Formats: sequence, C-alpha cells, structure tokens
Amino acid sequence: MSNAIETAVDKVKALAETLEEEVVELTRSLIQHPSEITQNSGDEGPAQRFLAAYLEKGGYDYVDVFLPTEVPDIEKHPGWKCDQNYENRPNVVAVRRGTGNGRSIILNGHMDVVPRGDETKWQYPPFSGTVKDGYLYGRGACDMKGGIAVMVMAVEVIHRAGIKLAGDVIVESVVAEENGIHNGTLACCLRGYKADGAVVLEPTKLDVCAGHKGNQIYQVQIPGKATHSCLWWSGASAIDHAIYFKEGLKKFEEIRTKETRSHPLYSDSEIFPTPALVDNIWFVEAGKPHFLAVPDQARIMFMVEVLPGEERNVIKERFENFMAEWCSHHPFLKDDMPSVVSSPFSDTFPVSVPLEDPLVTTLVESIEKMRGKHPVIRGFESACDAMTLMMWGNTPSIMYGPGNLKNAHEIDEKVSIAELKQAVIELAAFIVTYCGVNE
Repeated sequence: MSNAIETAVDKVKALAETLEEEVVELTRSLIQHPSEITQNSGDEGPAQRFLAAYLEKGGYDYVDVFLPTEVPDIEKHPGWKCDQNYENRPNVVAVRRGTGNGRSIILNGHMDVVPRGDETKWQYPPFSGTVKDGYLYGRGACDMKGGIAVMVMAVEVIHRAGIKLAGDVIVESVVAEENGIHNGTLACCLRGYKADGAVVLEPTKLDVCAGHKGNQIYQVQIPGKATHSCLWWSGASAIDHAIYFKEGLKKFEEIRTKETRSHPLYSDSEIFPTPALVDNIWFVEAGKPHFLAVPDQARIMFMVEVLPGEERNVIKERFENFMAEWCSHHPFLKDDMPSVVSSPFSDTFPVSVPLEDPLVTTLVESIEKMRGKHPVIRGFESACDAMTLMMWGNTPSIMYGPGNLKNAHEIDEKVSIAELKQAVIELAAFIVTYCGVNE
C-alpha cells in the first residue's frame, strides 16, 4: 500500500468515525419512504426520488434516474423477466469519475422491500425508523436500506475528506429485486454501467461473501383420489401424498449435504447446517374448505439449491430423476406421478469470485486494518443481484453489508447501529484502496 493510500485511508477512517448520526438518519429517512413490492409491481418511486435528491448534493459527476423499460431493447434481452409494471419505479445511479488509471467499482443495493405483513404485530410502526437499544427498526432496515445508506455515506466520506480517487465509483439503487426478477440491475448493466468489480450491500453481518447460491424453484401438483370425507379410506388423499413427497425431499437433501459439506464457501456447519437446501416447502394448498371431500390435488412450492461451481442443470436433472424413482415406489403415485407446473420465479444461477481476486483480497486487507483481525470469508445464504452483475454486466461481484439475514423480511426487522457505522468505515477504506488515489 502506497503512502498516499495509507494517508487517505487514515483520513476517511477519522472522518467516518464522526458520522454515525448521519448514516442512521439516512437509513431512517429511507425507511420512512415505504417502498414495498407486490407480485407484479412496487412502490419504490418516492424513496428513489428522495435518494436521487440526496445524491444530487453529493458532488457526483451526474445522477441518472431512469425506468428499466426506458433502456432500449431491454425487453428482448434473455435476462429480462416480463409481467412487471415499472410505472413510477426508477433506478437511481450516481457516478463519480476518477482521475484515471485506477480500478472502477460498483456499489449496488435494491430499494424495494417485502410487504410489512400484519402491522399490529410490530413492536414499532414498520415505517417509523425507531431507534432503540442500539438497533434501528423498520421494514427494510436490514434488507437493505441500511446497506444503501452505508454505500452512499462511504462515498460521501471520501468526498468530504477531499480525496480524489483514481478509479470511477458507481452507486446503484435499483428496483425489482425482492421478487427474484432482477430487472433493475439488468437495466443498469444494459445502460452501460460496468466496472472492474462490484460490492452488493446485502446483509452479511459484515462478513465477506465471495459467492452466492443458485436454485431451481418448483411448483409441483400432487394428485389424489377424491371421495366423501366420511369414506376417507376409499379415496386417496393428496395431502398424504404430499407428505410422502416431502420425505423424498428430505432424503435428497441428506445426499446433498454429504456431498457439499466441504464446499469452500459453505463448509462452516454452524453457519450452514444444510449447505444446499431441498426440504424447504414454503407453500402448501390442498382441498376445498367448503367441500367435505378427500382432496384430489395438492400444490406445493420449494426450491432446490445449487452451490457455486456446480452445474445447475446437472443438479436439477439428478433431483428430478431421484424424485421420479422415489414416487415409483408409492402405491398411488407410481401410476399417477406428480407434475411440475410453471414457477412464477425466474431462474437463479450460482456465482462466485475467486478468493485471490483483488476484489476479495483488497476488502479483506482493508477490514483487517480496521478490525485488527481476519474477517469471515464465506458464501451468501441466498441469491441476489450479484448474479445479474456477473452474468450480464461482466463485473465480478461480492457481497458485504450490515445486518443479519435472519432479521430480513421478519416482523420488527432491524439493523445494528454499530454495524452501520463500522460498515461505512470499512467500505470507505476499501474504496480508497481498491480504486487508488490521485498521487
């Protein structure tokens, strides 16, 4: 590390130490602009316009506000997912150009949040941004308005410190991520926003995540034989058949756990007791509440996860063959097999960055300098826009951000204020080191 970079890192660290209130206030303001999604639309507009106005004051070369559908020919792109309404759902991109000869970086976050759920169950109103006992509460606090505030404040710290970076910095706040569509980040890629590397500010507890999972989401129709509920034994309940099917998912998951237990990004059994999930049904529908009848159909939804380095289609084929064999031993299903119906979710592919990539090594070294110890390097528990950045933007991408994923999407969602502050310091130091400074 050059003397100029060391001096710059020391300056941003000292300044960032004083900005805890500002990063908390920015996060609160973003929470107070609700941006919930629905199945086919969302309400990100007010929050995105607020952020754009904030960025306009930040000394960027320009701030670009655009709808995904305004990108020419995007709807013809193989990565585009249709059936979404993008009215009043703009992306916001801010660009600060470097002086040249430095690496460029994208900082990416999504503004959309999942619905609040039953508001009466919240300890604090979901869009209040309440601060209590070292945490900031509200829908999106963890996933991922805290991350957006961190990336904006990290760049702001560098600007206030008067540091001229050698490489470009691109700040992206995108729409349409939570429903697995990823069209917001795709639009950024196709609009020309690419870089040497990217950090997606998903909640990682400030661990460095060098890859994320892919998956195949299944919606499966399981047959039965209807009859009057008083003659239950003469029918064949699709609910019972769904339970048998679930047992097969568990068996395949056991096989997958044995073969993925030593995966370099998912080997920690405390963090990942099951490295690649299979037995994870989140939706079940069967029977009719107004008919007293044995249900003749059951519908379930689940996902089969794929880890970085694995071929998604290979795992998918293995799973489907296994379940066909499993069902062939059932007295009813062997003659009337479950069928896969179309999934409302888009395909998700596993991605990763080599641990020796400068994106990883520079962030790890920057964190070590700030903490005095080595950070955890692992895989991310889920999938995110890193996939889109890598597949369609040709930009190596990692995940790092404040918050614990288990707090995302839950009632009383929260983020640690200490993590917000620490993330600003560490991310600003990383940006300076990765992009370089004008010497």
